[in-house]
Amino acid sequence: MNTFRVLASAAALLSFASPAGAVGHAGDSTMTLNATLVEINPQGAGALEGALQLRISPDGIVEGTYRPVDSGSLRNVTGGLTGNQIWLDIGDNGVIHIEGTYQNGKIVGYTYLDAPHFGSDRPREYKFEATPASTPET
Repeated sequence: MNTFRVLASAAALLSFASPAGAVGHAGDSTMTLNATLVEINPQGAGALEGALQLRISPDGIVEGTYRPVDSGSLRNVTGGLTGNQIWLDIGDNGVIHIEGTYQNGKIVGYTYLDAPHFGSDRPREYKFEATPASTPET
């Protein structure tokens, strides 16, 4: 029950976020990724899924959109790439901040989401994974 509430909270936060997009190699290309946000050590089961579409400029600026599978509304995504280290802010004002690695078209990272109104006195850790859904577009 608590896991469902926390996932519902995370889904609500993502619903306020901006679109996510695809990531290509740092050459100003675009790729669509399937994204999943899963709570680590959950008290229940479930995951948040969506489509991420990102563009990475040659100087490492990341921008795009995120569309959750369940709500369908786009959220903005901004971020940066230095080497294989990537950070993403999903939603206006960085509602969800993810830090991780970008390698072979895949993003793996982590974030913490507060859920005090769901009976938790500490942030909960989530793993974020985004894998290519299609070939890069130019």
